[in-house]
Amino acid sequence: MIPGPPEHDALKDVRLLLLDVDGVLTDGRLYFGAGEHAAKCFHVRDGLGITLLHRADVLTGIVSGRAEDFVRRRAEELRMREIHLGSNEKGAVVDEILARTGVAAAQTAFLADDVNDLPALARVGVPIAVADAHPDILPFVRFRTRVGGGRGAVREVADAMLDDTRAEIVVTRFHRDWLNLAEAATLDKDPTLYPDFDATTAASLERELDAFVLRAVLEDRPVAELFSSRDAYVNQPLESLYGLEAQSSGADDWHWRTLGPERAGVLTRPLFLATTAGRGESALIHRGVAIVEHLLCRVLTPPANAIEQALPIPADASSGKLAAVDDRASKPQCATCHDTIDPLGIAFESFDAVGAFRTTYPDGVGIEPSGVLDSSFLSEPIVYTDAAELLGALSETPDVQVCYASKWSEWLTGAPPNAAQREELATFAARPDVTIREILLQTLTSPWFLDRAELER
Repeated sequence: MIPGPPEHDALKDVRLLLLDVDGVLTDGRLYFGAGEHAAKCFHVRDGLGITLLHRADVLTGIVSGRAEDFVRRRAEELRMREIHLGSNEKGAVVDEILARTGVAAAQTAFLADDVNDLPALARVGVPIAVADAHPDILPFVRFRTRVGGGRGAVREVADAMLDDTRAEIVVTRFHRDWLNLAEAATLDKDPTLYPDFDATTAASLERELDAFVLRAVLEDRPVAELFSSRDAYVNQPLESLYGLEAQSSGADDWHWRTLGPERAGVLTRPLFLATTAGRGESALIHRGVAIVEHLLCRVLTPPANAIEQALPIPADASSGKLAAVDDRASKPQCATCHDTIDPLGIAFESFDAVGAFRTTYPDGVGIEPSGVLDSSFLSEPIVYTDAAELLGALSETPDVQVCYASKWSEWLTGAPPNAAQREELATFAARPDVTIREILLQTLTSPWFLDRAELER
């Protein structure tokens, strides 16, 4: 972007990016063949840039004087919120969009290429021109891209906008969505059992997990560290929850610390553990299912009548839940799924409903987290003494790393990868030392991702 990075601060507050089509999303040329309609060429990198902006909560839209169905289809494919075609009153269209969305003009950018865009440029706080724009509009813009329309100019603008904390939003939001983590404000815990679990502590769980995944990405750490690292970013409430020696002076005093050997990666962090628990007690089935679905990318389908046959578990049951585990193991229809779910969940019983470590249930019965995971999902059984050892073993399996890459692909495109795409992901994601950034780069630049090839689903 011209005039240069020092000027990019103006882009940090942009919440709405509007685009002309001809000469911006395309190179401005119209291709006429034997048919009645013109054809246009869009750049796949622009589409990816728009997708990344959406993940960072930036609204996007097109405002074009021409009305063509294939332009609308492209905009809808990219899930652009504002699609305005066939209007020569671009200034009025922008006014209407701002009034309806509530986005301020100062927080809106418009990318243009010619004089018919001047009314729209005049109504936004961040007017931008493509590199090959008509000279007459250059006095009215704040930025100019380095590449021309239809050649990745939109991606260039998107990259400049994401070159700030919004890029961090993309990373942290993916990891929360991937693990289906609750928002801190929605965590409801029994105050008689957990009197120290207040709003400040709940909010701290989010900040700690966000810091953990951002550090892993920015420092280009292996995917396996997501499931094995004991590094944690903690304040005083979290030091107490983790049972660490006090070093923080309060809720706003944060430090990196090393957790005990019972912790390993994101699945032993309180935000995940509190999400997969009830108000007063852990929920081993929920934790087991979460691991099967989020780490192994497997979908469990319970056999007919299996739920009716299972022994019910009382709400917030303590060690009494183990009787239900034995009952499910004795019934073939239940065991079909629970032979995998229950060993995984039991390994995490060492953590209570807010994620604190424990060795006994509230009723005094000792917790035994060790076991053997012998599942059709795995090439060989895993023997483990606790959740940390189980996660360490799982993190080294190619299936977990390929699943992680698949989740990124699904999150960005809105559809799970098909068999051919998953096979391509496996060519790089299955390496033991593959890093998170490698997975992101390879996924975002793979041909099937960029051109959305219509492979058989």
